[in-house]
Amino acid sequence: MKPWEEDETFLGRWLNGDVSEAEKAEFEGSEEGKSYKALVMAADTLRAPQYDADAELSKLQARLQEAPAAKVVPLYRRPVVQLLVAASVVLLVMFTFLRPRGTTVTTAFGEQELVTLPDGSQVRMHANS
Repeated sequence: MKPWEEDETFLGRWLNGDVSEAEKAEFEGSEEGKSYKALVMAADTLRAPQYDADAELSKLQARLQEAPAAKVVPLYRRPVVQLLVAASVVLLVMFTFLRPRGTTVTTAFGEQELVTLPDGSQVRMHANS
């Protein structure tokens, strides 16, 4: 079995030049070695594009200065919102204070009572209820 197939760190050591001359010659003579060598040579020809950070920062600052500021419309200046809030408060007060109250009827020990409900029906209450 070949050393690069057994050792997971072989390629890293080969790239750093930390392999023996015998291992290097054997690896570079193999098909895998030729493929990796071609890949390394192709990667060495790649160059990052030139980038001028100062020029880009200047462009960005110029665009920010040219852009018109967005108009801010405060929420409290819209009469529709104020009317909706006022209507909500009025409805809440109406439902809280103007709802019909229930009538509680109790009887004492040994007492019976006949109660007429709002729909006209009658209920007989027995002792202690």
